[in-house]
Amino acid sequence: MADLNGDGAADPAVADSETGFAHLELLYQDPAQRGSLRPHGVLTVPGTATTGVAAGDLDGDGRADLAMTVALPKDGSTPNSVMAIRLQQPDGTTGSVATLAPQHGLNVTR
Repeated sequence: MADLNGDGAADPAVADSETGFAHLELLYQDPAQRGSLRPHGVLTVPGTATTGVAAGDLDGDGRADLAMTVALPKDGSTPNSVMAIRLQQPDGTTGSVATLAPQHGLNVTR
């Protein structure tokens, strides 16, 4: 939960791997009726499953950004994942997803 579009209201973001596609669902509050959610937006991420999401100001600009762990296909028998971030743009829109260095090995989603 964070203000994900700059309108002053907290919006939930949900990592969804149950559908077989890796994406993040963004549920924005309706500015005309606080407490009501508009139809969700979907932010596609690389890989096959998102395993968690957190919100915070990652780049020091005062806007809520998102960070998530994304599971990638295994490297042989070794799990493989990356951290992905989504920085909120000055106009409140969704920025593109950027991935950080891949992590390999046991317990990489932690």
